[in-house]
Amino acid sequence: MLARGRRGYQTSAKALNYCVELVQERDVERYLCNLSAPAAVRPALFALHAFNLETARVRSSTREPQIARMRFVWWRSTVTAALRGEPPDNPVAQA
Repeated sequence: MLARGRRGYQTSAKALNYCVELVQERDVERYLCNLSAPAAVRPALFALHAFNLETARVRSSTREPQIARMRFVWWRSTVTAALRGEPPDNPVAQA
């Protein structure tokens, strides 16, 4: 199943499922809140919350500030590419 938003590309069910599972594992409260949202907006909420989890994890994943900056730069370029309709091979970026 593919979901088509306002972007120029289609999101695979695999990418969306990855986001749902990530939120379910790492932020149960948001997961439950997302389930109570209207079905039409759930994919966007899960993608947004998965992105939040990924970027929040950057700081705790390294002690080196330069490495953290590089990861944030990667996410910035990833979001820019996704907005152009060319997301990299990352399920959170594709969702």
